[in-house]
Amino acid sequence: MKNFTPKISLVLLAGALSLFSCKKDSQVVDPNITSSPSTNFELLDFYSDNESVLEQTFTVNSDNYMFVRGTKGISVEMPANAFAKLDGTPVTGNVTIELVEIIDRQSMLLTNKSTNGRMSNGDISTLISGGQMKLNATQNGNQLKFRTGKGYTAKIPTNLTGGVDADMNIFEGNVNNEVNGIVWENEDTTALQLVQDSINGGGTGGWGMSYSWTDSSFGWTNVDKFYNDPRAKTLVQVQLPTGYDNTNTSVYVTYDGQPTALANFDMYDATTKLFSEHYGLIPIGLNIHFVIVAEVNGQLYSSIVGKSVVNNHLEVIPALTATTKAQLTSAVIGLP
Repeated sequence: MKNFTPKISLVLLAGALSLFSCKKDSQVVDPNITSSPSTNFELLDFYSDNESVLEQTFTVNSDNYMFVRGTKGISVEMPANAFAKLDGTPVTGNVTIELVEIIDRQSMLLTNKSTNGRMSNGDISTLISGGQMKLNATQNGNQLKFRTGKGYTAKIPTNLTGGVDADMNIFEGNVNNEVNGIVWENEDTTALQLVQDSINGGGTGGWGMSYSWTDSSFGWTNVDKFYNDPRAKTLVQVQLPTGYDNTNTSVYVTYDGQPTALANFDMYDATTKLFSEHYGLIPIGLNIHFVIVAEVNGQLYSSIVGKSVVNNHLEVIPALTATTKAQLTSAVIGLP
């Protein structure tokens, strides 16, 4: 079960440069930087603000059956009298339901909700997402919980992420207040089902298949499967200009042809000043794009570099370029 976690949030980039080095060159210096990049708190504020933009709120009467549907098509239904205060007191009357839907790569970037998942052996690897959502309920600003024996049923239309995939499962988000963001944990006790559902409600959008599950706790949930590629794997590392590190910069990798996969290079070596993924699990020969974002004195900076992964891949980023949120979003949408 997951606990509701205060929001943080996410982002990314635009600008394109490309340089590959197979040896660890001396640290490059970004000529754009006249002072140190801003603290991680400012970058986290950027992520949090973007998540707030995506948050939808609904007022429902908790005495009755409750149903909400987000603008993307994710729906949640809850039985009457489902909520209690944190001290266990039953709740009556109107409550506020908060819903965030993330079904595309650019939204993952802008809210820092990458698809890093924990495997059964504890290793972290990349997930392919069938849709993410955050659910919460409050009354008069006070946090609520589900009463014992109560919960919700959620549905994510499969057409939002490319159609039915029988290998999908349920993962719950373990969020932390750091730039590296989130790790998804497999929820073994929750069974994912494929059900036929009205796409937009009331039959207006026709009928289609949806991923469906039930749960009794609030927070982040992700429908996923682990990325599977039979090719040999390697560790990939990224060197950034002086001043950029894991306190103020996010390093992501997108997989070409996988629009709902987003790896986060959340490993940082303070001695070598290199970012990397966890366990050398990126396939050699895979076509990827490095996506880097930082904030310098209130100004967004980014870099996007496309490469094919080679053995012991070291990517040297010589500089980041000033950008805007709109430019970042457009650049990520345009990635293959």
